[in-house]
Amino acid sequence: MNYGNTTPSMVGLAMKEMVRRAIREIRNQRFVFDASHKASLDDGSMTDLVTTADLAAQKIYLRVIKNCFPDYGVIAEEEELRVPCQAQNRNLCFTIDPLDGTKAFARRQSAGVGTMIALLDGRNVLSAYVGDVMTQEIYGFRPESHWVYRISEYDVAESLQKAEVPIDKAYLLLRDQPKNYPPSLARTIDRFCGVDVEGGSIGISFARLWKRE
Repeated sequence: MNYGNTTPSMVGLAMKEMVRRAIREIRNQRFVFDASHKASLDDGSMTDLVTTADLAAQKIYLRVIKNCFPDYGVIAEEEELRVPCQAQNRNLCFTIDPLDGTKAFARRQSAGVGTMIALLDGRNVLSAYVGDVMTQEIYGFRPESHWVYRISEYDVAESLQKAEVPIDKAYLLLRDQPKNYPPSLARTIDRFCGVDVEGGSIGISFARLWKRE
């Protein structure tokens, strides 16, 4: 039976619900989980972790996508899953990082644990959502939207406005110590008000900048 056309709002609601369910599953495993090493994407060394929470969260995403968007492709981190798009005349694909910041999760860090999903058409990002596992906040935008929202308690939403901040009043987000970057960048780094070196989930790190924390 045909239930009509899928709208951008329907896609956004489904993506937000997937993130909400993934957050709940990851939180349920905060204190009891199994972990094993896997190959790093950077150099192939067995230094990355995968936990039962990663795998369970990914299963949640895949189950909803299979039921709601069976023609869409999928690129998921765990087990290097790749499912080609079957939609005609489009290259629609979900990308999934079921648990971003697995090492932070494994050491029970109080921040830096996230879950993320995005919808792409080829190389164009149509929609994306980032869930903060610890605060249970969700950040994202639906297809065709010009606004990014911060969603608290799963249903209280506020739009995040782009702030025009002078560089000497802004903070720079880095993934490593400033001394480990090329000397040519030193002068640029010094122009910022401060530097925030973050580990764990890169999505949650960006969310902190969006919130101006």
